[in-house]
Amino acid sequence: MNKYVKSVPILLLIVLIMLGIAFIIGVPRIQDVHPRMDDGDVPSFSPLRITFSRKMKVESVALHLETLPQRDGEFIQSGNAMLFYPQTPWAHGEVVTVTIKAGAQSTLGLPLLQTMTWKFSVAEMRVAYLWPFGGVSNLYALEPSKGKITRLTESQFGLIDFDVTQNGMTIFYSAYNDEGGSDIFKLDLEDGSINELMACGTDHCQQPLGSPDGRYLAFRREGVLSDGKLSSSVWLMPLPGGNAWMVSESDEFVDDIVWNPQGLLGYHLRSGIVMLLDPDTDDVRSIEIDSESLGVWSPDGKWYLTTSLIPTKTKDVEAAISSHLILYNMETGETKDLTEKMNLEDATPVFSPDGEWIAFGRKVLDMPDWTPGRQLWLMKVDGSGAHALTNRPDMHHVEMQWSPDGEKIVFLRSNQGNITAPPEIWMMNRDGSNQVRLVINAFSPRWIP
Repeated sequence: MNKYVKSVPILLLIVLIMLGIAFIIGVPRIQDVHPRMDDGDVPSFSPLRITFSRKMKVESVALHLETLPQRDGEFIQSGNAMLFYPQTPWAHGEVVTVTIKAGAQSTLGLPLLQTMTWKFSVAEMRVAYLWPFGGVSNLYALEPSKGKITRLTESQFGLIDFDVTQNGMTIFYSAYNDEGGSDIFKLDLEDGSINELMACGTDHCQQPLGSPDGRYLAFRREGVLSDGKLSSSVWLMPLPGGNAWMVSESDEFVDDIVWNPQGLLGYHLRSGIVMLLDPDTDDVRSIEIDSESLGVWSPDGKWYLTTSLIPTKTKDVEAAISSHLILYNMETGETKDLTEKMNLEDATPVFSPDGEWIAFGRKVLDMPDWTPGRQLWLMKVDGSGAHALTNRPDMHHVEMQWSPDGEKIVFLRSNQGNITAPPEIWMMNRDGSNQVRLVINAFSPRWIP
């Protein structure tokens, strides 16, 4: 009997040792994290990825994860890895500190024993553009402060145009094909992959635009009808992919398309009518807009801004055309002429991200203030505070694009005194200071992460 009593402590010790070994083996450990500082500058939309040695409880990891600056977001489990997608992208150029605290539990209830902290730097905003102008153009991205250029596409026949989605993660573009038409492609900026979405043969599929909610892709399709007439129609495609269908009428010629912030698709008919389509219901209606082209919406969708051509007589020209910026209140139907004076040519308006300012091009029609090119101007959304940001009479300023934080503007500049000179992409601060030439012989500048 005494022999068995003496063996009990030994058995308990063995059990404790075995339990200790099992605990040590079973407790979760962090095996890898991404991104981290040695990965270099990462895109602002990059998710956090933490790979554990064991499958973890999502809610427990969420409680033990901290970021500085703080971000809310969505946690997604992928095997033993946990991904965190920030609701608001990381700020460009900042350093992010990530901490996963001890105590986060695995699905077996065992805790993470050690706290881990790491950092990574977020890349600055880049400027995407097409280069070269007048040749086989491809898509490139430039980091302004470093001068680093990355080629994003390798199209044999060249690109026509492109659009960056609202979250900045995807670019849709149209490229010429070997049949004389053009096709639609999708470029994933996170992994660099490219997929063809729409092969159009001899037709030209172009101006691809992703909807604000990322559920649809709109584009124009130009072709030749059986009677020899040129057609231009609007098409929709569900995302991430699917069969596209035509949404405009076969006898309508569409000049331009644009999404509004509420997810309605606007398109301008050559007849001068502007249509609004709900892609979910296929309901379409015309809106009373006096414009020769499609306008732009304010970020909140309250204001619609477009140009209207008005025949006028100036002190120097008997018969002139004054181009005015007309602001429509989409809630009340009220309109306001932001240009007011009849001796001005205002065009190409763009709202700032906060909706408080409008960048646009302006030319005075009377001498001695007339200039060959339109200058870049700013004014408040009510038309007050108008002032010029550029003063190069021989230069034409178009394709203005605000940076997402509203602090910078990129634009295209062309020499009206020397039409053989290549166009240039420039960048400035929102107050007009620090004007810097970025690229020569390029066009279509856009901001991307």
